[in-house]
Amino acid sequence: MTSSLFGWEDATWLLIDQWGILLGLITAVVTLAGLSVAIIKRNDLRRWLARNRFPDVGGELQEDEWPDGIVFTVSKVETPRFVIGRCRPRMVSLICTRESHAAANEVARAAEEAGITVRGIHEIDDPNRPEETRQVASAMLSTLRESGCRLPAVDLTGGKIPMSLGAFMAAEEHTAISLYVAASFDEALKVPDMRTARILRISKPSTP
Repeated sequence: MTSSLFGWEDATWLLIDQWGILLGLITAVVTLAGLSVAIIKRNDLRRWLARNRFPDVGGELQEDEWPDGIVFTVSKVETPRFVIGRCRPRMVSLICTRESHAAANEVARAAEEAGITVRGIHEIDDPNRPEETRQVASAMLSTLRESGCRLPAVDLTGGKIPMSLGAFMAAEEHTAISLYVAASFDEALKVPDMRTARILRISKPSTP
C-alpha cells in the first residue's frame, strides 16, 4: 500500500515539484524586469521605443511642415534670416561660436524686430566637439517644447560639421525636423546667393 498523498507515484510528485520551481523562476524574472522598467526614465523609454526609422528623408520643406520653433547653428547671418523670413516661427534659439557670436546677435535682432521670441543665444566652447552642441541643442529643443512649440526644428546649415552632427543627433532624439538651406555661393560678395536658396528637409522623424 502506497503512502503517497492521493496515491500518486513519487515520479508524479517530482514532476509537479519541478514545474513549481520553473514557474517560480519565471515569476521572479518577470518581477525583476518590471522593476527595471520602472527605474528607467519614462521619457528615455518612450524615445527608445519610438526611435526613428527615417521614414521621410530629403526633399524640400513644405508649407504644412513649417516649424513654429527653430534651433539654428549659426555661422553667417544670411541663411538664418532667410529661414526665419520664410517659415515665420514663433520662437528661435541660436548656437554659435566665438567667431560667429556677432552674427548670432544680428540674427536675434532681426528676429525680435519681426516679433519672434529669441529663447537664448549659446556660445559653445569647442565647435569640434559634437557632444557639446548636441547637449545645447537638446536643452534648447526642450525649452521650445515647454514654451508651447508643437513642431520644432533644427537648422543644420551653419557652424562646423561636428556642430551640425551634434545638432542633428539632438533633433532625432527629440523627434524634431532637421533642415538645411541649399544656395549657390556668390564668389564676388563671399556670401550665399539667397536668390537661389531652398529649404531642404534632411529628416522628419517618426513620432510616437
